Amino acid sequence: MKKPTMDGMVGRVSARGHAGHCDAYRWLIERHDQILQMLSDHKPSWRVVADALAEEGVTGARGQRLTGERLRQMWQRVSRDKAKAATAGGPVDPQRERRAPCRPAGRRRRPIHHRHPHDRGRRLRRRWHLMTIARRTTRRCPKKSARLSEIWRRISGTGTAISITQPERIDIMNDKACEEGERRPVLLIAVGRQRVGKTAFLNTTAQYLRHHGAGFRIWNADKLNRSSSLSLFHDDVMEPPSPDPEDVKGWLEERFADLIQHRYDAFLDIGGGTTPLSTLIEEVRIVTALERQGIRLVLVHVVGPELADLDYLERYLADSLLAPEATVIVLNGGLVLTGRSAGFAFAGVSKHRALMAALKKGAKVILMPRLACMSAVVERGLGFVDAMSGVPKPRHHTLSFLDQERVAIWWERELPKFFALFPALWLPAADAASRVGQDARAVTRGKQPGPDDTGSEEQVGADG
Repeated sequence: MKKPTMDGMVGRVSARGHAGHCDAYRWLIERHDQILQMLSDHKPSWRVVADALAEEGVTGARGQRLTGERLRQMWQRVSRDKAKAATAGGPVDPQRERRAPCRPAGRRRRPIHHRHPHDRGRRLRRRWHLMTIARRTTRRCPKKSARLSEIWRRISGTGTAISITQPERIDIMNDKACEEGERRPVLLIAVGRQRVGKTAFLNTTAQYLRHHGAGFRIWNADKLNRSSSLSLFHDDVMEPPSPDPEDVKGWLEERFADLIQHRYDAFLDIGGGTTPLSTLIEEVRIVTALERQGIRLVLVHVVGPELADLDYLERYLADSLLAPEATVIVLNGGLVLTGRSAGFAFAGVSKHRALMAALKKGAKVILMPRLACMSAVVERGLGFVDAMSGVPKPRHHTLSFLDQERVAIWWERELPKFFALFPALWLPAADAASRVGQDARAVTRGKQPGPDDTGSEEQVGADG
């Protein structure tokens, strides 16, 4: 028997070379420089190179014919191994290594934790349970809101968690894109047929924006509405001295002149039917006149599911009487019958020619969320913050705990989404309270009648 020698073993190993790799890999790495020069000069496709190697008898693993894609991947591995060997200053490692994806220096791969498929459901249920507890505790103990928010961030494991507390100001009034030079005083007017929810929209908007820091004045020219008038919910409502149409018309002209002079934001409830504003816009081009004075007129058409609710919109567009650029069409979801979806109820309105024409001119269509217990809140003369907090009103029963929760969900979840759809410049600014000389937090609750008040029907706002 021949005695094995070291030279013989080294020769056999060297002849084989690159253990663990196929013939094509060894062929490519031995001729790396020549192949690299060929690719640089001729730029052939990998399919052509694969066919040429097959004609030379070079095969892949288990003697299979190489494809263009397989050859491209193998060439990348060969180039990587050559570069690694050149950096290390030695020969190519004969053992095949699986290289980890490239990462920036200083970052380490996180360990992979194998979790049971049911773990995700358990984590989500636990987080939802903690959110519910935090929300209830925050409503009862507002001072704990900041600490609970920090706890939630730690539980969720992310830097941005769902806010469980009410922000000081909503996003639409903190829009960084709205520079002060672009903002103008806003006059927001709600129009529409009678009993479509104009006053309800203005009352909701006024309470919500003031609760979040906005300041503006409220003008109530709807002298026929006494049961749900804006003066029942806000202490600073200004009203005309008499219900006579000519007096109301003159009062409106005075309000417009004061708005132009003192540069503040205002809401106007004009009522339905034939109004003094209708007479005024037939005499003068009120939109053009206000725009020339630097006032942004925002017209809100409040409509229900009936096609007749679009009569005002169609008339104003046809005659160009009151069609400002800032036009919003609010679909009042509170008028949808129980059991019907809003999309189905407003299907006919959405296809109306007047609404389509308004959209072409830049109008916005927004669905106002429905509050099932709205009538119960209005009948008691409660503000929405008081209603969801269970604050009683004299001579009225407190809302049931279920209605309080309905108001809380509507106020905290649905209204922020509703107002976020309004362009930021079409609503009063958050710092407007300083311009009108009133506290930003004022009048977010229902009026508390004094000892001399005989009833809500006799309460009127301040004279303009």
